[in-house]
Amino acid sequence: MEQLLQFIPAFSFKFFHKTRFMILLITTLCLTFVLSNVVVFNFLILCIRVDSEMDLGNHTLVFGFNSPPITPLKQGWLLSAPGLGSLIGEVILSRSDDTVSFRALFTVYGLITATSTALIPIVSIFSFSVFFGLRILQGLPIALIRRAIDVASSNWILKSQKNQSLTVMYCSLFLAHIYSMPLAAGFLCLRTGWQAVCYILAGSSYLAFLSFYALFRDSLKNYRCVSSQELALILKNNRHSPKQPVPYKCLVRSASSWGILTAYFGFILVVNMIIQFGPTYLHQVLKYDLQKTGIAMAMPPLLALIPSFYMDSLSSFIPYLNAKTKIIIFGLISQGSIAASLLSMAFLSTTVTRYFLFVMIAFWGTFFIGGPIKSARFIAGEHRHVFTSYGFIIHDFTSLVFPVVMATYVPENMPENWSATLVVVAIIVIFCGGVFSFVAEATRQAWAKYGASVYPMEDMT
Repeated sequence: MEQLLQFIPAFSFKFFHKTRFMILLITTLCLTFVLSNVVVFNFLILCIRVDSEMDLGNHTLVFGFNSPPITPLKQGWLLSAPGLGSLIGEVILSRSDDTVSFRALFTVYGLITATSTALIPIVSIFSFSVFFGLRILQGLPIALIRRAIDVASSNWILKSQKNQSLTVMYCSLFLAHIYSMPLAAGFLCLRTGWQAVCYILAGSSYLAFLSFYALFRDSLKNYRCVSSQELALILKNNRHSPKQPVPYKCLVRSASSWGILTAYFGFILVVNMIIQFGPTYLHQVLKYDLQKTGIAMAMPPLLALIPSFYMDSLSSFIPYLNAKTKIIIFGLISQGSIAASLLSMAFLSTTVTRYFLFVMIAFWGTFFIGGPIKSARFIAGEHRHVFTSYGFIIHDFTSLVFPVVMATYVPENMPENWSATLVVVAIIVIFCGGVFSFVAEATRQAWAKYGASVYPMEDMT
């Protein structure tokens, strides 16, 4: 695989002993473009219509001729395809050789998604099947997101800076919307068409991943961009203890573990609904025009971006309460407020109020960091990555199934159908939040302590 990428030049500049921050920056950019390629289509699908013309405010925008009809069910499959691609990517990774260079693997996956994005405007005119296949390929690198964050943070980032660095990289989802949605709306306003958005995103992805391959290394040692001073600092701060086997048998028998995973399901379901169908809701239900829809979709992640850096610390600084109570409170604030916003959106009719509630869902979601996410870190210790992995699986499953369900039961995006959908999702969130609050824990479980007796997954009976 690496032989295919030998044409990419290598860096030799030491970045003033700050190469680790350049690694953090380029990794975050790559993750942002991976997600941008996927989420921007949730907006662009509004532009790919049965007819070749679409009213855009006071203008008429031409998208091309002979475009195949995009029925609600086909639209649902196109929205769910990246989830299928991510699941396929997970299977490929589980069967890949551990000796495969992550640097090369991530670059190849990134170039695949960039090429898929560039080809979509061409093949969408001729074949739905190929169109669907390209959307699956766009989702392949999503399977590498957690691994990319783990590799970058464990090998390159100082332990004292790890939490902030993890937050920065996970904020790539916010950055993807902040970058891609206004970009799409801007190009529509300039009458260059949705195809130009795909080409811009593809070009950005090519540049980011080629830069990643040129700068990133799987090992710090003997890398000419890392000075001896920086290498000594990283090695001194990142001394790794031997990894313990994951106690799957104990984990699945723990009520608090199931509470966390249940909370994850409710939260991720809402996140996927906003990401996948937010543009449709704003355009079809709130009657925003296309330009306004693109700008409006950038506001929720913009509002949540800064608070997401401080919610973990905020939950720690609240006085007079023990850790378990704080976690429960933050979980209730997050999921209770999200459910209340969804119910209000279902029954209110004022457009401004409903959009305000729509934006606030992202803000309330940041409290989830101080609730279930923090609980997972407390109870599982070094095994908390298991919850992150399951979170990605839940994301893949819900992003795969939810669009098809919406296409089946809400095909015309009528306001009354959307109201029913919001009520159902709110009830699910309330149930999931209630389960978490009932079984939440904030102390390290016996099975997660260093040196504890554990049981591998294959020994489960």
